[in-house]
Amino acid sequence: MAEQGKQHDSSAPIFNITKDGFQELTRVKLTLDQLFYLECCKWNISLKDVVPADKYLTWKQSLLRKGYIDELGKPTMDGLEVLKAVGSGQPFRGALERVEESVLEAFERWWEAFPRSDVFEHKGHRFEGARALRVRKPDCRDAFIKIMEEGKYTVSDMIGALEYEVNAKKENSVKERQNCLKYMHNSLTYLKQRDFEGFMHLSPQKQIVESNEDI
Repeated sequence: MAEQGKQHDSSAPIFNITKDGFQELTRVKLTLDQLFYLECCKWNISLKDVVPADKYLTWKQSLLRKGYIDELGKPTMDGLEVLKAVGSGQPFRGALERVEESVLEAFERWWEAFPRSDVFEHKGHRFEGARALRVRKPDCRDAFIKIMEEGKYTVSDMIGALEYEVNAKKENSVKERQNCLKYMHNSLTYLKQRDFEGFMHLSPQKQIVESNEDI
């Protein structure tokens, strides 16, 4: 494993993996592609011209969700520790122990952001409704975790898309003088039908992240 801070020849192999290191790679649930991308992040080596955008964005979101890189694509302390562990074969200590807890915490944040019902007030206007929108929390938690495990989106992406859609429906309610939130799917249907994907790239949070030059 090359030492951080030294000049690196981008045409040379980037990392070596010992047998014990490969076991650590498996234990932290990273693929070789993701490890390579993480090493490139460390050395500021761009993959934009050699890897399809959708592929390296998927790697980035997975590493971001696991806490190995930050929003700017720079390795975190845990990310550097992962590279060190894979290169040396020494046990990794860090985010792995917090993964399950952090995903559950992420779900709770998303759950609290989801509207309880289609009754709401916005800009001095009150809109009546008759539907509960938060339903079947355990099933929603399972569906949410499966989405997180894909590694494509972060909890910030999920909440950003949700908040964008809810706010848009509230704004339209005021303009159209009718309750547009009543057309929103309940929480379980929302996740199963992946409604968030239609608003993912519209949320301010997602636009800020994607405006940065991705490695």
